[in-house]
Amino acid sequence: MVRRALEEDKDITGILAWNDIYAIGAVMAVLEKDRRVPEEIEIIGYDDILAGNLSPALSSVKMPIEEMAAYALEIIIMKNTKPQKMVARTVTLEPKLVIRSSR
Repeated sequence: MVRRALEEDKDITGILAWNDIYAIGAVMAVLEKDRRVPEEIEIIGYDDILAGNLSPALSSVKMPIEEMAAYALEIIIMKNTKPQKMVARTVTLEPKLVIRSSR
């Protein structure tokens, strides 16, 4: 999709990828089109699993994995110990944008 988008719109300056793996694919597609990352096109991943280990290092949105795991464990324990008290529950967690610059 990135290759196609770059062919259809020469003015693209940024890409937000579904996750860091997709961000790697986006980097490869941008480089294939002889464009530079991040000088011409900035790419941001999502999950911050690999982005800091790439060259160039990419910015990425980091989810609070430990907090997510703690809430999931709490829900599992409640389900197993008090199944009659199970109700729908909304948990709001705050992601963090980890900015990495190669400039």
